[in-house]
Amino acid sequence: MMKRALLVLVGSLFFLLASSQDCSLPTDSDIIATLSVLLPTGDNSIPYYPNLTGPVQYVCQAQGRRINTYRAVGMIGTFTPNPGDSEVTRLFQMRCYFGSWVAETGGGGISLPPSSIINATVRTDCYVCRRGFGDDTCRECNSACDTGLERCTGPYSDQCCLVFSTSGECSHDCSSSGVNYAASEETDYNCTCNKTCPDGYSIDSDCMNCTKDEVSSSMYITSSQFSSSLIASSTFFLSSSSFFSSSLVFSSSSFVALPSPSPVPCAINISNCIQCIGDIACCDQCDDGYIVLNCQCAQTTSNQLNLLFLLLIIPIFVAIAIALVNVIIIKRARLKK
Repeated sequence: MMKRALLVLVGSLFFLLASSQDCSLPTDSDIIATLSVLLPTGDNSIPYYPNLTGPVQYVCQAQGRRINTYRAVGMIGTFTPNPGDSEVTRLFQMRCYFGSWVAETGGGGISLPPSSIINATVRTDCYVCRRGFGDDTCRECNSACDTGLERCTGPYSDQCCLVFSTSGECSHDCSSSGVNYAASEETDYNCTCNKTCPDGYSIDSDCMNCTKDEVSSSMYITSSQFSSSLIASSTFFLSSSSFFSSSLVFSSSSFVALPSPSPVPCAINISNCIQCIGDIACCDQCDDGYIVLNCQCAQTTSNQLNLLFLLLIIPIFVAIAIALVNVIIIKRARLKK
């Protein structure tokens, strides 16, 4: 019993080690080394020094357990067997063995490619690449794998590779990545966060919650914007007959309009906004340290607020002084009569 358990453990470790050693696509050096093994046939002991004369055409790519890794590849290559030889074009196969590419010597070795597969689209729905001659370049995945990536790492339905998880592993779906992850053709079937947040909020790194954005430099008003805001505010206060009845609170660091008894909610979330104008997405009143600018709340400094207060109050006193002078002039004119 113990011996059997030990064999199972060793077999499992061997499988895990092998599965963790899938390969990225072979380099030219890997391909040349493969050709050097495949070209000698029978008792031919003549060494070959092949040289690729162009890019290879992949006809099969059997998916590995991670993104951009493969268990086997089949390809058509054009090369010279030895320096000075004429070019030849052949179909051959390579397989990944513990993280390195080796020549697949079984199932036909190296052969002329059938015309039906020249310039054909590479097959990726394979668990094994070409076995035997002809255009049979692929052993197809189980029919259960006919969605998403349509790939697999073996012949069974539980070996489908339909999406790539956030860790790059082959998976049936995105459940291992998190509850708010999904994959589609637009994401190349990579699991990505599909949770959305309202304006002013960003999704956290776990794709679980929306967090409020920090105030960016774009939210600080420029000098020209500040000046425009002062002019508009001054005009409003000078022309409004209800200025003295409006409830304003001024301090050395900030000023805000007192909130109305029933604040009007905004149609969308506006950062640092207390209430909106009607039910439209335009702020009417902001938190302390912010002023309304283009329907948004822009952060300002205490110095700017003090300057704003002065620029607002000075025209009022000037207007009052002008009114008093006019009253005095009128009274003097009446006395002269």
